[in-house]
Amino acid sequence: MTTTPPVESGSLLTPAQVAKLLGVHPATIKRWSRTGKLPCVRTPGRHRRYRVADIELLYGATLPEGWPPCLNPACREREATIRALRVQVRQQNAALELLEAVTLDDMRNEGALR
Repeated sequence: MTTTPPVESGSLLTPAQVAKLLGVHPATIKRWSRTGKLPCVRTPGRHRRYRVADIELLYGATLPEGWPPCLNPACREREATIRALRVQVRQQNAALELLEAVTLDDMRNEGALR
């Protein structure tokens, strides 16, 4: 099983929450933890919890704004910064794809690519 150091409780999800988000059964989430596909954090009671960032990074799932709620102001500020950076990255990726497509078209038109 893959575990990571504890983090703020506001950024952790239960297996049921992750399963609902990803559209799978909670047992699937636990199995993914056991096999190392999904890192988890263990509570003092040995229950599994999952980092929001891991779910978003590994599975491309984006959580709705304000879910789960984060009570720590510093945590909320970091989450807002992360959301803003993700928007910037998506915009830059779109611009890069457009530039690449235009460049390839230009190269084909000039005969550089056959």
